[in-house]
Amino acid sequence: MGEWFNFPENSKLLRHLPNLGNKPLVVLTHDPKALKPGGLVSQWESLTEPIWQQLQVDLATISTNSKHIVVDQAGHNIQFEKPDVVVEAILDVVEEARARSRR
Repeated sequence: MGEWFNFPENSKLLRHLPNLGNKPLVVLTHDPKALKPGGLVSQWESLTEPIWQQLQVDLATISTNSKHIVVDQAGHNIQFEKPDVVVEAILDVVEEARARSRR
């Protein structure tokens, strides 16, 4: 089934991620209402989507200085579908990191 369906292993990896303290972090998540690429059985999607969304929420908790953004109308390829959101997120992290280094 591949890594996409290996939620137990992915969840285990997430639990063992290092805590980032208050380092800046932005987690961008696809819109659960966006069109999905073909090939995923609808029953799988209805079971996995809520878990995936929760994993994204959990990922944002590894930093106390994080933003979790569900990108409206973006599917799996946020970088192609909404590149402006990705650029803005990168610039936010860079700006925050620079500000922290000046303190």
